[in-house]
Amino acid sequence: MNITKDEDVTKVLQKLQDRKDKVHNIDFTCCTLITDTALNLIGETFSHIKTLDLYGCIGITEEGMLKILSSNPNLVNLNFSSCKKVNGDAALQSVIDNCPSIETLIAEDVGITTIPTDIGTLQKLKLLDLDRNNITVVPRSILDLPTECKLDFFNNPLQEPPVSVIKDGRRDAMIAYYDDIEKGARISNTLKLVLPLQNPNRKTTIASILNGQINFS
Repeated sequence: MNITKDEDVTKVLQKLQDRKDKVHNIDFTCCTLITDTALNLIGETFSHIKTLDLYGCIGITEEGMLKILSSNPNLVNLNFSSCKKVNGDAALQSVIDNCPSIETLIAEDVGITTIPTDIGTLQKLKLLDLDRNNITVVPRSILDLPTECKLDFFNNPLQEPPVSVIKDGRRDAMIAYYDDIEKGARISNTLKLVLPLQNPNRKTTIASILNGQINFS
């Protein structure tokens, strides 16, 4: 049966009641008329889904996704790219919170701005594709992911680390970058400028020093 809308999903679910434990793959690629109504029904019916493809489902939101994710903790493959109504940040956090077995996570063009610091808890992840989002900062905790995990952050307005560091997903370059940042922060926190003044009650500013208004003993 060609599923294109919520009513089609309802009909299929009625036929699968006796075999629902054997349903492991759901592909709604470009089903533009599917809404959270269908996702809620799926979440209430199935608990053994391994692969869920929602690419181009422009009628769903992160709430419908959460219904499925929370009832299918053994989900392995998920694609929710180009789902225009989905709050990408909320959806990404839902994956982290509910799907510890995820191996492939593709979430392109869903407006993600922030990578959660607990992203490293996904210890089975092999592919993290966050292409074409609005990410500016990638946290160091990204390095807690398995070493074999492929990272794709292309077409994001990256600032930390800069694109030149992260474009190839090279861990050694990212580790060096974060180490330099932390080293600089430690040095900054330990450096102190002590200025002995003749008049300790007088306010010290850089401008007053440069203008010769402050005399040192």
